[in-house]
Amino acid sequence: MSSINSPAEFSALLDAWIRFFAEDMADAVHGMTEPALVCADYEHRTLELVYITQPWMRNPAGVVHGGITATLLDQSMGLLVRACSPGKSITPTVNLNVTYLRPARIGERLHVRARALHIGSTLASVTAEAYMEGEESKPIASAAGTFYTGGMEGRLPEPGKAVFPDMTQKD
Repeated sequence: MSSINSPAEFSALLDAWIRFFAEDMADAVHGMTEPALVCADYEHRTLELVYITQPWMRNPAGVVHGGITATLLDQSMGLLVRACSPGKSITPTVNLNVTYLRPARIGERLHVRARALHIGSTLASVTAEAYMEGEESKPIASAAGTFYTGGMEGRLPEPGKAVFPDMTQKD
């Protein structure tokens, strides 16, 4: 965490990224999921976000779609890695493993607690657990993720612009 010098700076960085999601990515998944920071621990490299599960997130059974649950876990872990890797604008997911334990209900607050196990110069390893508010002892899903931290230092995404080069063109 080279350029972060205090817990307040860590929380401020997380808040700035959440504001970026809301303001510059409102029509993308990061903005549509409307994450809110509950707490962050600089020393232990943890964070907790809360999401309101919305009707657009439901599957035909009327509960949160498993892909959305995976997205919320991935987004929370990725935000933590991003905050723990200052100066690096992108920290894409390399691997994501999700275990689904019970359904998440629509119209309620879903919490995701993430913990960075390792933040290296190339890869980061993170775990997360999701649960409905008031049901912390009954997780709905857990995840483990690996994120790339080794490139594009200092390059911040511009609103509406792709961070990666066009990968659709053939060599």
